Amino acid sequence: MSREKMLKIRVSDYEFEQLRQEAQKQGVSMSDVVRKYISKLPKPDITAG
Repeated sequence: MSREKMLKIRVSDYEFEQLRQEAQKQGVSMSDVVRKYISKLPKPDITAG
């Protein structure tokens, strides 16, 4: 899957540390952790554009 879009978000220091520690625990990047959570969301309705 090609990744062409970029998402920039603001998080608190606490949220950042949560994400950083989870990524470290899993041995993956913080982006990979976020992608994993996103993959659990319902499939988008592509006609709702």
